[in-house]
Amino acid sequence: MRSCQSPDDKSFLRNRLRRLIRTIPRSARKAKSKKIIAALQRAMVFKRARNIMTYVALPEEVQTWDLIRQARALDKRVFVPKIEPKSRCMMAVEVIDPAKELKKGTYGILAPKQTRGRILNPRHLDLVIVPGVGFDPRGRRLGRGKGYFDRFLKKATHARKIGLAFREQMVKKIPAGPQDVPMDRVLTD
Repeated sequence: MRSCQSPDDKSFLRNRLRRLIRTIPRSARKAKSKKIIAALQRAMVFKRARNIMTYVALPEEVQTWDLIRQARALDKRVFVPKIEPKSRCMMAVEVIDPAKELKKGTYGILAPKQTRGRILNPRHLDLVIVPGVGFDPRGRRLGRGKGYFDRFLKKATHARKIGLAFREQMVKKIPAGPQDVPMDRVLTD
């Protein structure tokens, strides 16, 4: 685990971790992702979950495509985020065939093309898989700085919250405030 020179400066830490993540070779990120996703699938919380929300990974994040496909194969309902920048909110939208149903959306993140009849109230989620720029051992998360996930997670009152991260993303302490929602668990390689 790394410590940072300025632990109260989220921007400093975010930039430092982003630079560090970019140094992980693509092949290593792929291998690490497979290991992390396999650990998640062995977890009882995943096995018991019926309604799962997961992020659709950007290239530098723990990859979630296999997770989405495998969860669907297990007859789990899979939801992914759809961001509405004007209202600053995020919705959980069900996907059946992500290869056909997703397109580049806000911030270049793949998101559902259609939402009609597919939005789930966050209170009905069993498990939310959360990305982050960094995490600490207490489950505190450093996101991208817009607060979409934190606002959403406050509404997902019954869901277990699991962060996925490469070992390099773990730090001793993430500065957190009352608006920040901690993870129940962080899985790493």
